[in-house]
Amino acid sequence: NAADPLALASSLGFVMPSATTIEYAADYRPPVALSCGLLMVPHGQTPSNVGLLFQNHTDGGPKQRLTPAGEAMAQRGAEAFVKDFGPILAAQLGAWKLYRSPLSRTAATAAPYVTALREAGVDVEEPIVDPRLIEINQGSWHGHTVEGLASAGREADSAAAAEYRGGSFTAAP
Repeated sequence: NAADPLALASSLGFVMPSATTIEYAADYRPPVALSCGLLMVPHGQTPSNVGLLFQNHTDGGPKQRLTPAGEAMAQRGAEAFVKDFGPILAAQLGAWKLYRSPLSRTAATAAPYVTALREAGVDVEEPIVDPRLIEINQGSWHGHTVEGLASAGREADSAAAAEYRGGSFTAAP
């Protein structure tokens, strides 16, 4: 039941030690056996992130581009990734594929990873752009903060947005 986060988490094999934390249950078993691993990298910081603004799929505007701090995050992440995973990728290059969403902030985040891997001698291909990986569209909340929704008289949206920002994985725009 989506209204009961504990029940939903349990039905998926997770536990919630607190209202904002979700973990695998001790007896969790994946529903299928995977032949590979999955590593996901969030995009670097954007002005929308700094301002706690909800976003939709708008792309390329000044609030959607990486900040200098976001670019530095991507670079540091790439360096750590190459150190930790570069040898694994090099040993089994054919078993790995890089993907990203079509948003430019994911392209700007992926670029340092590709460069760092190639500089380390791991000849990876450019990431595959897959629209199914695009982040959640926060719809009518776009461009607003929780407080901004409240001050616009959108109390129900503000309450749901606060729940979402508080870590609820069932709250939605």
